[in-house]
Amino acid sequence: MREALFALLVLAGPAIAQDDMMDGPVDGRWALQRIGDAPFAARAELDLSQAGRVSGSGPCNGFSGRVEGDWPKISVGPLRSTRRACPELGQEHLFFMALQSVQHGAMREDDLVLTDPAGRELVFIRLPAPSDE
Repeated sequence: MREALFALLVLAGPAIAQDDMMDGPVDGRWALQRIGDAPFAARAELDLSQAGRVSGSGPCNGFSGRVEGDWPKISVGPLRSTRRACPELGQEHLFFMALQSVQHGAMREDDLVLTDPAGRELVFIRLPAPSDE
């Protein structure tokens, strides 16, 4: 199964030209929309509110880890997560593996785009800040 997931990671779509991106650190909460050219149908969130830290949730489990490097050249991980099973566990594994492969982060319009060395993108949209009501 790992070989199949790795093949999916390698064969995912081409990257956009880096000139189309605006570099800059971001914080806040983000919802995953796609990995490579494939829409991510399950729910996955990323929280970059704390400097040097990442946390969030995949379809089944919560996770946390480190963000290292100087923006836009960053790395994520290692990640620690809870260990609950659910029908979307394969999608979650794909998300966690892709997130730990990230080496570049940038903003493109309003989207957060994290890119691995092969140019595969993880594209996130910003989630609204929790209300103080």
